Amino acid sequence: MNSHGRTRRVIERTFGLLKARFRCLHMTGGSLMYSPKKVCQIIVACCMLHNLALRRQVPFLQEDGPDGGVVAAVEPVESEEEEGEEDDIDNRNTVIQQYFQ
Repeated sequence: MNSHGRTRRVIERTFGLLKARFRCLHMTGGSLMYSPKKVCQIIVACCMLHNLALRRQVPFLQEDGPDGGVVAAVEPVESEEEEGEEDDIDNRNTVIQQYFQ
């Protein structure tokens, strides 16, 4: 499988999770009728809130998913300690090596 296909699946899954948690991102919950710049800001804010909810272990409520199916609860990733900027850079470089080189 090529790196483009793997990356696309990760992005599509991420969008699905965000649409399920934040109904404003899905057409059935309302659509974002704003400028592209404002929509980008809203999406970034939703990503930040989603990550914060995972860190604080806020449960992901089961509700109707974007396609009418039930979205299962998402378990937060356990981390032993907060990762610093250096670890983030290492993680980014690892992803680049795995998928794009």
